[in-house]
Amino acid sequence: MAGLYHRGAEQRTPVYRRLCGRDLVRSAAWSRGIVFLVLVIVTMASAAVPVEAGNSVTVSGEISPQAVPVVAFVGAPTSGIAPLAVQFTDQSANDPTSWKWEYKQGSGCWVRFSTARNPSYVFTSAGTYSIRLTATNGAGSNTLTKACYIHVNAALKPVAKFSATPTHGYPPLTVFFTDKSKNSPTSWKWEYKRLGAGDWTTFSSAQNPAYTFTGVGYYSIRLTATNEAGSDTETRVGYIRVGHMGIVIAYFSGSPTSGNRPLTVQFKDQSYGNVDVREWDFQNDGTYDSMLENPSFTYPAKGKYSVKLRVSNALMTSTQIRYNYINVK
Repeated sequence: MAGLYHRGAEQRTPVYRRLCGRDLVRSAAWSRGIVFLVLVIVTMASAAVPVEAGNSVTVSGEISPQAVPVVAFVGAPTSGIAPLAVQFTDQSANDPTSWKWEYKQGSGCWVRFSTARNPSYVFTSAGTYSIRLTATNGAGSNTLTKACYIHVNAALKPVAKFSATPTHGYPPLTVFFTDKSKNSPTSWKWEYKRLGAGDWTTFSSAQNPAYTFTGVGYYSIRLTATNEAGSDTETRVGYIRVGHMGIVIAYFSGSPTSGNRPLTVQFKDQSYGNVDVREWDFQNDGTYDSMLENPSFTYPAKGKYSVKLRVSNALMTSTQIRYNYINVK
């Protein structure tokens, strides 16, 4: 592009023209009758050229056109378990001014998910995704497709697991629970149940809660961990022991120990130490029949019966079994 910029020899006021949309404004001292010719190669989109000491200045040159974008982009991460959040970053050359991001799952249709320059997107369904970016500027547009670029794996059901500390002590006992479940659970349900009494009681929905046990006894703990694939539960029976810390030694007696059926026997706990929990098995069959201190039991059938008493506190457990102790005739 060339231009002629002229100031007459008899004028005291310059005549100004425009080059690439800008006024060429300069004040200049000039001398009558002297003409200077200046050749300017224009390499920028705009320039200011002074008219120096003469009647005219000639400007010639070429303005390079803007190039279409050269598209480039990356995403991170490119694989993982659903829901997978991916951050995309445009790296295109030649200054694009607009962007169109699309994905295609498998052989499906292209779906636009953003017009931002550097978007993030959450892929909620398992599958393999191709990504396409179209970048545009004043010179045109260009597209780059990365086939099978994002790999989203199906979520797996949690495997519930937990630990706690401390697991025994005198009340009030504050226990700190730690979730160790696998496969990224998104919600948690913590419950306790005191052995021999009551139902399950929910005490927290936090991932890693703390809870204070105020009553003496053994507490079972149950954790249910859940994500979008399902849920799983771990139960630890008698895991938290709240009570005394001394030595205990199980010992008991019963009366009468022999008689005709049905035979009702009165038992008495005579254990040593500070006992917090008593568990009686009147037939030694693995099923605990009572947690009272001094219970009674009626034997309806003939036979000889062994009796077991297990006593415990927060520190230890002790068991006594008296074999063939009860004789029912």
